[in-house]
Amino acid sequence: MGGQFKTLAVRISRFSDQLAILSGRALEKIILDDVKSDGLFIRPSSARSIDVNDYIDTGMFFFSVNRWSEDSELKLHTVSTGRFLLRKALPQKISAGGFVFSGADWGVDPLPLLKRWTDASSDYVPGLYTGLAASYLADGQSGMASDILIAKQNADYAHSTSPLEKFYLFVTWLLADYGYHPEIGLLWVIGFVGIATLVFKTGEKSLASKKRPRNWLVFAFDAVIPGIKLDDQHGEVGFRGWRQYFLYFLRFLSAVVVVLVIELLKKSLGGLG
Repeated sequence: MGGQFKTLAVRISRFSDQLAILSGRALEKIILDDVKSDGLFIRPSSARSIDVNDYIDTGMFFFSVNRWSEDSELKLHTVSTGRFLLRKALPQKISAGGFVFSGADWGVDPLPLLKRWTDASSDYVPGLYTGLAASYLADGQSGMASDILIAKQNADYAHSTSPLEKFYLFVTWLLADYGYHPEIGLLWVIGFVGIATLVFKTGEKSLASKKRPRNWLVFAFDAVIPGIKLDDQHGEVGFRGWRQYFLYFLRFLSAVVVVLVIELLKKSLGGLG
């Protein structure tokens, strides 16, 4: 369809082929209600309002608006499509309830569009992130899929109303970027080992027994990393004063860090939950 309309409405229609809407600058409003087609292309040069309701698209949904007018709005309610291709600009307001797609392509870097979509949306929809990530993962772009899931966790944090959930998300972000960059967790462990080595070595005069570690770095590794025992004699080493409590705290904290990093890594490798 091409032409110069201010409003275009298509209702209760079935198309055996694609439905393509291409228009000049005069088109302000598009309404699609109770429609089925084998492909949907919405590519006006400008628009103010696009309302798609109860639409079944068995093919590809290509959506691209060059410019939106003031007070612009996009509504996608009860819409199912195959592959959703999104390009160009987004409106000021987005409402997408019951919008599902089996695949998606939002360009080489979908993150800017994803952020603008979330900022413009009336409701936060986590499934949009997981669906988009699954699509990029299926296309062999695992790195971008991870970046999308990290953006989802950031959005989870921003939209959470639970202090406990916010704390958990903050800690998991701090430790390993929600599990998608476990090397950060490794750096934390190395940092703990370095601090422990310095604290214990400078406290040699505070040893509570005659047992002295052969190597303070090895002792620090034993203290920081749970489940390993590089030297059996390290269990007999103790300190007087605050260093002994620091040793207890370090063993507890390191165990928590390692468990969290492992769980986050398993989560990141396990998929798109």
